[in-house]
Amino acid sequence: MRRGQAATEFLMTYGWAVLMTLVAMGALAYFGIFSPRTFMPDNCDVGVPFGCFEYLAYQDGIALSLRYGGLDMLDRVNISVEGCTSMQKSASLQSGDVVRAYMTCPQSGDRVKANFNVIYHAPDHALDQQTDGRIILLIQKNNGIASPKIEFCHDSACS
Repeated sequence: MRRGQAATEFLMTYGWAVLMTLVAMGALAYFGIFSPRTFMPDNCDVGVPFGCFEYLAYQDGIALSLRYGGLDMLDRVNISVEGCTSMQKSASLQSGDVVRAYMTCPQSGDRVKANFNVIYHAPDHALDQQTDGRIILLIQKNNGIASPKIEFCHDSACS
């Protein structure tokens, strides 16, 4: 009888501790603490000769700013994000300049994960060049894209 009582007390004591731990973990999971979305940072990767400068996702579209770091001067840039409008602009772009693209595409959920490509042309080359990129962003809870457009910025002056 003594051994049975000791075993029962052991199970009751540690059983309550295990039960309380499970309840606490269930509450944390319910409130989204273990969700991978809370741990994934915003990310933007693009190939050479561009670099991600600024990037935001809104409920009505995506805003990307890419800094050009190549040696050649460019005369045309086309940016397209999967599921969004494709934007093209013809103007002179040199190293250090920024390309800002505001593309409309309705977003749903908390995060957007999309691939994009940049097609660019240098006057000295016969063919267009292409580089690919990928963005993972938390969607802002407001509409931020008034109209789709693309701008070239040089020394904080955009056109």
